[in-house]
Amino acid sequence: MASPIVHDATTISAGTSGVSTLTVSHPVGNGTFRLLIVTAVSENTVTPANTPISTLTYAGIAMSKVNNQSFSGGNENVEQWYLLSPPVGTWDCIPTWVGTADVGLIVSSYFNVAQTPPDANAITTGTGLSFSASVTPLNNDSLIYSSLMDQSSSNTLTLDAGPTQRANTIFVGFWKEGAAETLQSGAPAAVTHSWTSGASQTYGMVITAYAPITSVPIGARYKPLRPRAFAPGSAR
Repeated sequence: MASPIVHDATTISAGTSGVSTLTVSHPVGNGTFRLLIVTAVSENTVTPANTPISTLTYAGIAMSKVNNQSFSGGNENVEQWYLLSPPVGTWDCIPTWVGTADVGLIVSSYFNVAQTPPDANAITTGTGLSFSASVTPLNNDSLIYSSLMDQSSSNTLTLDAGPTQRANTIFVGFWKEGAAETLQSGAPAAVTHSWTSGASQTYGMVITAYAPITSVPIGARYKPLRPRAFAPGSAR
C-alpha cells in the first residue's frame, strides 16, 4: 500500500536578465521521504549555447538532471532537475548556466516520494495554441510533474482541467514559465498535461513520473521470534 504523495511548498524566483547563476531560497518541511524538483528556464537569442545548466545545487548538494527541451534553435531551454531527501530547512537553490542568459526558476518540494530515480520522463516541443506532454508512470499513485516554457508574455497561459497548477508566471524577456502536477490515483496509465495560450506560440516541456513510497506492513518489519531448536539429547 502506498502513502499518498503530499505537496510541501513551491517557490517562484524573480526572472533575471543577463546572468549565469541565480540564488533562490526554498523551505523544505520536516516530512518523510522528501523530494525536491526544480524547473529552470533560460533564453539567449544571441548566444544559444549559453542556455543549458552546467550545475545545480540545493544546500550545497548536487542535484540530478531529469531532462531538458530546447527550442527556437536553442535560444530557449527548459530543464527539470531533482534531489532525493533534501535537508529540512530553508536553503539556497543555485543553478549555474553555461553562459549568461535571461533565466527563471521554480522550486517545489514533496513528501512520501520513493527515494529512487524517476520512473519515466518525456520531452516535447512545438508551435500552436495548445501545449501538451504525456508520460506513463510505472507505479500506482505516482506524482506526475511537468515543466513548461513558452515564448509569450502578452497572452494568457491557462492550464487545462485536471492537473494542479504550481506556477504560471511571466519572467524577463518575452516568455512564460509554468509547472503543474497530477497525483495519479490507481493503476499506472498515461497522463497528459496541457496548457492553452491566447495566441500561437512555440514551447518546450519536460514531464516526469515519480513513484510514491510504499508502506511496509508492520508485521513484515521484524523477523518472527522462533523458539530455538535443540537436537535430541542436547542440554537446554
